[in-house]
Amino acid sequence: MRLLLILLLVTYGQGLTVYEPHHEDGVNVVHEDGEGERVHFSIETLDFRDFIIDDSDYSYDNIKDDAVASDLNIDIDSDDETVSYGDNKIKDSAPHPSTNNNNNDDEIDSIGIDIDANSIPEPPDHKQTAKMSRYLCHYSDWLAMATISTRGSLTGTPFASIFSYSDGPLGNSTGIPYFYMTNMDMSTHDLQKNSKASVTISLAQNGYCRVHSLDPEDPRCAHVILAGDVVKVPANSSEEAFAKEALFSRHPVMPDWPESHGWYFTKLNIDSVILLDFFGGAIDVPLQDYFNVVL
Repeated sequence: MRLLLILLLVTYGQGLTVYEPHHEDGVNVVHEDGEGERVHFSIETLDFRDFIIDDSDYSYDNIKDDAVASDLNIDIDSDDETVSYGDNKIKDSAPHPSTNNNNNDDEIDSIGIDIDANSIPEPPDHKQTAKMSRYLCHYSDWLAMATISTRGSLTGTPFASIFSYSDGPLGNSTGIPYFYMTNMDMSTHDLQKNSKASVTISLAQNGYCRVHSLDPEDPRCAHVILAGDVVKVPANSSEEAFAKEALFSRHPVMPDWPESHGWYFTKLNIDSVILLDFFGGAIDVPLQDYFNVVL
């Protein structure tokens, strides 16, 4: 049986949509009811794909009916909000606050883990430029990376893409972005030709700027640019063990990514730190100051 990851997104008033992102091992079912509650389920094995339905006013019973109509053996119990597929084991997570909810106390990050905004310390004063740079690097889980493209007509032009990263488990910041990469990614093709890259991380990513009514382009909505070379972390080294812990603790879906993609750990060897966190223009942060920060 081929294992496929299919993301079923059930949104109140929008219907059921199933996405197949070419990732094996599991399926996630997300239901959002009219009161803003989201319940996530995952099925570990599944042998179908390209199941797409869009309609309105979906309930658990609607999902079940559509699954049966599509010859999918999915059983959904609307009373206790459980899902089963044949003999497969189901993982049922706790409800998550809806992104449509007006409550700003909680944020949901890019990997689906609840983040209590109150557990993240307030950003440092804008005059503490090194500390602000490290704060941005540690309290974000994804960034935009720019490389020099090697892709067809784009060859030689700047090319930006999104990457999950970690500079260490929460509370153990190094200031070094670590990545889990595959040579199947477009940007890694660029990096094989030219390892130079720059990454951008913004305070807008953790909800701070929205809460404080700051546009992402407002200088007070701080962002840092880290530039340098993306290099492989030596295999079987203590640094690789740290990179693994750093990434997998912050992105728990990573261990389930398909082994056939040939994943490996990399890092950005930083040679330049540029910060914009207030009016008056960007600041070059000395590397020594950046790495000497203790969060």
